[in-house]
Amino acid sequence: MRTKVLRKHSMLKWYGAPVNQYIHETGTLIAEYREKIPGILIENAYFKDYMVAFPPYAHFAPSTMVIHKSVFDTSGMFDTSKSNGEDLDLFFRIGLHFSEVGYCHTVAANKYERNTSITYTSQRDYKRSLASYREREELAESLGEDVRRRAEPRIMYWVTRRLKSSLSRGDTSAVREIYAGYKHRLSPRWRWAARLYLALPWAVRPAFAVRNILSAKKRAFRATGIR
Repeated sequence: MRTKVLRKHSMLKWYGAPVNQYIHETGTLIAEYREKIPGILIENAYFKDYMVAFPPYAHFAPSTMVIHKSVFDTSGMFDTSKSNGEDLDLFFRIGLHFSEVGYCHTVAANKYERNTSITYTSQRDYKRSLASYREREELAESLGEDVRRRAEPRIMYWVTRRLKSSLSRGDTSAVREIYAGYKHRLSPRWRWAARLYLALPWAVRPAFAVRNILSAKKRAFRATGIR
């Protein structure tokens, strides 16, 4: 599929596809990819701008990415000083310069998650995450106002995802800092969720605790006795 896309759309310098996710220890399927919201994928082949191609529109996975070597002359390589998130950082830098990105909804790989994967561990450094978002935003700003505006949807996707996970875990410090820094940029739904949580945590925590319990991936881990 990707060969057809890249041949037909020669202007594309990079391409990605989704994955299915499994528990490494048992082989249990925990996340089967399904296209949820069609509409912004052009000719079923590419997105006009990587900065808006995030879930539920697209699920890029590092193991499926094909990137022309000339791209790295502009974006640079992986930042090896980072302990995690190097792939997101690199893709963001590429997206700043090469907005169009190839994509298809056909699963291209299987990803096996370990129980110790940082994706599913509850102890995460939210300060490091917020610092990385600010760093990426500053990079976009350095390239001009138009680039900063393009980057805004993806920055806020990351911020909102971090807010959701912080609410689910009852991490008041993280919620407070995210709300203080981004309250005017959050969507009304999540701005009010954060505000309500900070004002009445005893009333809001049970709802997010239930949401956390009902997570399909966490249910799968618990069902196997791993977690």
